[in-house]
Amino acid sequence: MQVKPRQLDQEVNRIPAIVSRGITHFYANLKAVDNVNIKVCLGESVAIVGPSGAGKSTLLRLAIGVEKPSQGQSSVSLKPSEIGAAFQEDSLLPWLTVSENICLLHQLHKKPITKTELGEIFRSANLEEFKNYFPWQLSTGMKQRVALIRLLTYSPRLYVLDEAMANIDDFSRFSLCDELYSRVVKSGSGILFITHNLM
Repeated sequence: MQVKPRQLDQEVNRIPAIVSRGITHFYANLKAVDNVNIKVCLGESVAIVGPSGAGKSTLLRLAIGVEKPSQGQSSVSLKPSEIGAAFQEDSLLPWLTVSENICLLHQLHKKPITKTELGEIFRSANLEEFKNYFPWQLSTGMKQRVALIRLLTYSPRLYVLDEAMANIDDFSRFSLCDELYSRVVKSGSGILFITHNLM
């Protein structure tokens, strides 16, 4: 497993969002994470790359404070509302439409979104004809795309992506990566991204 940072913009203020030192974690007698240091700054993309079962998801949860490490420490300087996460499981609410799912984070954090902005999102994501569909009517890849678009629309200060594009087709993945990169560069946000895909 490798942890590789990438600076997105030389001019951004390099504020540490996550600092993890010497984090080690056990599940019973299994050592899932062994003495890892991570630093993620705003304006920086950090990718954790490794095969399935290497402990990537565990490391991510430890880094953002969802779980407490067995040894070491991790600190997050951002408010929970400033961190947005997307996972391999789409986490869409089945009783809400695509449109309602995309607006969910805005409603929870009282961050208004206009009909014009929502329309632009659907057009750019090629989802106009699916906005009134329910998650059970979508393919696995499309559900994951909706979950990622929901996060991009919300624009957190730190994006946490756990295999968030694993089921998305290559064409859509490249387009979403471009959109993610564009938004992060403009806003100075950071990314903590884990994947087993080197492409």
